[in-house]
Amino acid sequence: MNARCEATAFRLWVHCRAIGWNCTIADAARALDLPVTHVRAVVVTKGWSDRFRSVQLENSASFRQAVDQIRRTDEDLDPLGFHATHGNEPAALNFEGAR
Repeated sequence: MNARCEATAFRLWVHCRAIGWNCTIADAARALDLPVTHVRAVVVTKGWSDRFRSVQLENSASFRQAVDQIRRTDEDLDPLGFHATHGNEPAALNFEGAR
C-alpha cells in the first residue's frame, strides 16, 4: 500500500477502534470525509471487512416481518379508536373516541 492508503488505514483504525468498530464502511467514510470507494479498498486490502457492521436491506425478511406486525397492530387498534403515527410523522398516540 502507498503512503496515502496507509495514512487512511491508520485514521480508519483510530476512528473505528474508538467506537468499537460499531459502524458500516459508509459510516466510517462519512466520519473521515473520504469517498466510500477509497475506504472500502483500504478495508479489503487490510482484511478488515469482517470488523464492520453490515448494512441491513429494507427488503430483508426480518424487516418485512416487523413492518407486517406493525400494520397488524395498527389494524387491531383502529376499531378501538386508537391511532398511532410512525415513520416520518411526529410521534403521537391519539386516544380520541377510545372509551
